[in-house]
Amino acid sequence: MKKIDLNDPRLRGKYYETNIEETEFSIPPRDFLELGIEKADDDLSSFICNNTGCNNQVKITDRGNAEYAWYYLDNVSNRDTTVTIERRWIYQGSWQRETVQCRLYPGETREVFSFPRNQNPMCCILVCAIT
Repeated sequence: MKKIDLNDPRLRGKYYETNIEETEFSIPPRDFLELGIEKADDDLSSFICNNTGCNNQVKITDRGNAEYAWYYLDNVSNRDTTVTIERRWIYQGSWQRETVQCRLYPGETREVFSFPRNQNPMCCILVCAIT
């Protein structure tokens, strides 16, 4: 089999795994590395929620409307970044949270979370690293 070109621009910022020979993907390339969803017993709205990271080089903005929140992650630096975010919302009266990681190339803007506003969505930067 032909070896996969891991420098292909279509793989930039994606998470993937290959076999040792680098001829097959063991999982499809994806935008996010999911780190887990959990129910939270605490009111997450009172916890710190950072909208910026990497010395203000990465920012979360809400570009939604009255009904939906659409959160975007912007990398304004001139280097690649790896960002771990937490998505928060209320489901059946309890707070839920999902932690995911994504890679952004310089200048990239990516939608990272969209949710109905009646479920009190929040999107927060937990960890940010410029690579």
